[in-house]
Amino acid sequence: MGIADRIIRPSLALGFIALFATKKVTGAVGIALLTFAGIFLATSSVGYCPAYDLAGIDSISEGEKV
Repeated sequence: MGIADRIIRPSLALGFIALFATKKVTGAVGIALLTFAGIFLATSSVGYCPAYDLAGIDSISEGEKV
């Protein structure tokens, strides 16, 4: 997972959590957003996304590869 992913995912997660906390989004959609927020936070902290492997996506730029 590239640096951009590791920055964007937590930002989206915090946005989803804020939407739910301020009751802008409620019910099933709110629960779905909280679920995605948890997944985004977990995958960005670990630096690995299983969905990327399944889809064959590599978000690491050439400069980031070791």
